[in-house]
Amino acid sequence: MTKTLPFSLFLSLLLSFSGNVQAQSQTQLTQIETATTKRPSDSNQELHERIIKSTAWLKLLEVLDKKYLGAVDETALSTFCRLALESAAPRTDKEASDSCYKTAISYLLPLAEFIPSEKLATLKKKPVFLGIGLELGIQDEYLKVVSTIESGAAHRGGVMAGDVILTLDGVSTKSQSLDSLVSRMRNTSASYTNLKIARRGVDQALSFDIPREEVKITSCRGRLLAADTGYLRASQFIDETRSQALMVIRRMEKENQGPLRNLILDLRGNPGGALPAIVGMAEPFIPASKLVLITKDKHGEKHEYRTTAEESSTESVSRLAPEIKSELKQIHLIILTDKLSGGGSESLIAALREYRPVTLMGEKTSGSNKVTEIVEIGNGSAIKMATATLYAPNEVSLPEDGIVPDRMVAFPSLSKADYGNSMNDPVLQAALLSIQENRKDQVKQKLD
Repeated sequence: MTKTLPFSLFLSLLLSFSGNVQAQSQTQLTQIETATTKRPSDSNQELHERIIKSTAWLKLLEVLDKKYLGAVDETALSTFCRLALESAAPRTDKEASDSCYKTAISYLLPLAEFIPSEKLATLKKKPVFLGIGLELGIQDEYLKVVSTIESGAAHRGGVMAGDVILTLDGVSTKSQSLDSLVSRMRNTSASYTNLKIARRGVDQALSFDIPREEVKITSCRGRLLAADTGYLRASQFIDETRSQALMVIRRMEKENQGPLRNLILDLRGNPGGALPAIVGMAEPFIPASKLVLITKDKHGEKHEYRTTAEESSTESVSRLAPEIKSELKQIHLIILTDKLSGGGSESLIAALREYRPVTLMGEKTSGSNKVTEIVEIGNGSAIKMATATLYAPNEVSLPEDGIVPDRMVAFPSLSKADYGNSMNDPVLQAALLSIQENRKDQVKQKLD
């Protein structure tokens, strides 16, 4: 029986594949013809027969027939397997088998990817990150603490948002790139990281020895940018995303000493995630029992994903963030996007647009309108493939060329590390300016 990996881990939205299945190129057809006419060696022919009669190969064909969204030509797959054996000299049966699968899938299945056993084992491992729990940015050529992770070592040790890090383990941070500084903090083998910090209102530099420890990576972070205005970044959609987002909003409300009126939701670089997590992220912002997204598989079977009923939704919000005061369903919402905002982000955007006013700013999204699964095929390896198409609540498929924002703002030199940095992020600056202009318009309307 084909073994499917856990849904929450591997059901994700397609990033690297998009569009319809394309016709084979002339080069590919020529290679097929060459492989077909070339007389295989006896050893390769015997190996080819073993591979295509193996349990794993038969399971691959079964999985493709049941789930793969594109067309499947079993004869062509077998031919390309043989082509792989003829064009290389694998040293072991495993190398030969992997070469067959990789060649056949990469040439003939544009909506699929072969995952060898070594890579699959890595995907199954839970990553461990060591650090001190800081969100960092660059300001005036120095490393600045944008925010601290509340449970992190730096927060416990007394480091504060707004602190400027002058030296890192004795080395000046001036004029160095953010990526290189963060890499140094992560890759050191030392048990402690020494920070020399300049703090507003303190005459002398402060020194901190912060223990390095496992840092729990969260999918959401955020901070209060200005009075009544919050910034929330969701880097992916996992089971905990909704609860993490609500907790961040509550923390911003506490700092604001009241409900938020504006929220900037940053979905740049967010490839997607589990479909239920996307629905969960939509729930606080749209009415109960509403259709969020639809998927349709190769057989035309449709699955609908909705927000929970009013009673369940209210109970859930109360349990996760009992003191939320902001009217999230009416809050002025601006969403930031880029070319790496994948199908999950696009689904969320489409749902929010269906039920409430939303302003999109940034770059056009990726156009990833497919759902993918990773399915094991029995020999330790697996196949990642598109198994369904994503549709908006109005049953229109998400655009394959991406969603165009209401206001295009390019940022070609911006790294992910600068997302949300008010000093270096032109898209965030444009969003803040838009909020200021909106406030002026509201004041003018009241005066009129």
